[in-house]
Amino acid sequence: MGLTLASAALFAVFAASVRWRRVAFSLLVVLLAVDLIGFGLRYNTRARPEELYPETPSIAFLKSRPGPFRVATDSRGGFLINGLVPFGIEEIGGYSSFYPERAGRLLAYAEYGAAVFGGASFDRWVQLSRTDSPLLDVMNVRYILTAPGAAPLGSERFREVFRGDMGIWENPEAMPRAYLVHNAVVRRSAGEALATLGSPAFDKRAMVVLEEDPDPAFLADVARADGFEGVTIERYSPDAIALTATLASRAWLVLADTWYPGWEAVVDGAPVRIQRANANFRALPLRAGRHRVEFVFRPPVVRRGRIVSAVGVLLLTVGLVFAWRRERRGTDLT
Repeated sequence: MGLTLASAALFAVFAASVRWRRVAFSLLVVLLAVDLIGFGLRYNTRARPEELYPETPSIAFLKSRPGPFRVATDSRGGFLINGLVPFGIEEIGGYSSFYPERAGRLLAYAEYGAAVFGGASFDRWVQLSRTDSPLLDVMNVRYILTAPGAAPLGSERFREVFRGDMGIWENPEAMPRAYLVHNAVVRRSAGEALATLGSPAFDKRAMVVLEEDPDPAFLADVARADGFEGVTIERYSPDAIALTATLASRAWLVLADTWYPGWEAVVDGAPVRIQRANANFRALPLRAGRHRVEFVFRPPVVRRGRIVSAVGVLLLTVGLVFAWRRERRGTDLT
């Protein structure tokens, strides 16, 4: 009742007095903010994150492992979907996931195999039961999570590394998030690329599947460099990645992150076009030697959005100045 009476009084002042109109309007805004914030504080209760998502021994174990890496939860384990998100643990799957069409096809092929070409796919729920799929290796899935006390996974390639509030099985065959390969095969379509990835003949440690022909000059390069060969990730965030790659001879740098328009790559300060690799991921051709590589997400829609926002702010500013000058002239006339 008090808020209603105060609002009515301020509206009356706003309508009746030009002199006090600004003061009344400002007080109305403050009154509205007090009303909404006061209601929101009582309506949306607050709790500390650790009370809702306690860090269990298994979560602490996963967080202590060097990364980046991904995990997959056994669909028979009764896990809370998206339950690993608060801990920053990257999981294959989830509920109501927004993922590109290529990522969805890769996940579906890992679960259903060639049946995806007959229409088998995931909907809003993405849960894997086929944890022995070789495609999990190229997706950087290093650990499989099972329910506590569950039977061992039906594959000898996994080894149990933790037992407690959940079972954690390490996948020694998992590829790193970023790695080097010296050979490439070309498959023109996503279906052909998936079939190659799932073939026993595919050597994930030596080959990458591309969807366009490599540069002949790059293939003909026979220059060599001495020393260690490998990739070191120096910085990893959702929209910027920096790494150092050292090559004994020309090779492809494969990054097991989704290929998506808007990602740009710079090698030793020069822009390089990112190629789609292994049906869904990214690859860059690199020559022998040591290289500094950076990936940055700069989608064109964001740049256009900034321009639209800047124009909107400019128009709003011009409109406010015009309205203020018009009101001032009217006040001077009275």
